[in-house]
Amino acid sequence: MKRFLPLLIVSFLFITSCAQGWNIVFPDSSSELSKKTGTNYTGATSSYRYSDYVTGTLYNGGSYTVYRFLTSSGTNTYYLNWENFGTARLAVDVSESSSFSSNNFYSGSVTSPISIRVTGSRYIYIKVRPANGSSSNTGNYKLTVGGNSGSISLTRYN
Repeated sequence: MKRFLPLLIVSFLFITSCAQGWNIVFPDSSSELSKKTGTNYTGATSSYRYSDYVTGTLYNGGSYTVYRFLTSSGTNTYYLNWENFGTARLAVDVSESSSFSSNNFYSGSVTSPISIRVTGSRYIYIKVRPANGSSSNTGNYKLTVGGNSGSISLTRYN
């Protein structure tokens, strides 16, 4: 037993020293994991019963995609959350108008999440584009819309 005790102690010290390294490879928090994998972690936007999401890619500085969803009757709050992957950095416009010329909720927001309060049943349009119109902000993204009143169907408009 005396011969194995030093070997047992050395083995224990080796394993415990590796455990700290494992924490670096497998961090406890989602935000730390996202940093290590090169994505942006935005967390949950809110607790909501209904949601839908889309994924897409922006290829150049002038590219954009417009999505829309139909709100429920009454006055309701909807939450928009987006994740950027790789080099993507989105600017998001939200409007009641498909031309984004009037009735805008947000214009050029690059901060996620955001919320909008809508009265009545109507379409809400969301334009996703690279921040500052820069090609260096292009790439893949995921856009999520959530709320507590009625099902949400997020569809591509253009």
